[in-house]
Amino acid sequence: MSDYKCYGKLYRAVQQSIVLLQKAQEECETMHMAKLDPEIDMSRFLRHTKENQGENE
Repeated sequence: MSDYKCYGKLYRAVQQSIVLLQKAQEECETMHMAKLDPEIDMSRFLRHTKENQGENE
């Protein structure tokens, strides 16, 4: 395998790892916020996060 192909494979793996970590962070923050105040409308935060993810792709 050529060197440049290895770098591409590594780059994609890092990208996937970042997305996975962002999703886990979002889930944990959502659970934490729900415990603090059940009246918080989490849809505002989720919509904002999804908009930001669209910019990164």
